[in-house]
Amino acid sequence: MKLAGGISGEVGFAMDVAGNLPVCNGRGVRLDVLEVAGTALTDPTCTGGRALANLAYGGPNNKALFVTESDTGTILKTELPTEGSRMFGLI
Repeated sequence: MKLAGGISGEVGFAMDVAGNLPVCNGRGVRLDVLEVAGTALTDPTCTGGRALANLAYGGPNNKALFVTESDTGTILKTELPTEGSRMFGLI
């Protein structure tokens, strides 16, 4: 798998409990979920800006993924099927 790279590169990462890696695309316009096997799945529900930057899991079941969109200063939310990994034992 080849990531976008370039000047900005991939800018936001998180990991779920299955080892999949949600990534804010280097061009800042889409959210990709990289499966353990290296396949990239684009999440079409996470759109609405030109500069997706960072992301974090949260919500009551830790399956909500919150994504910052730096062009408009908004926070986007999408639900993913797999729970996010807990960092340092925190939610």
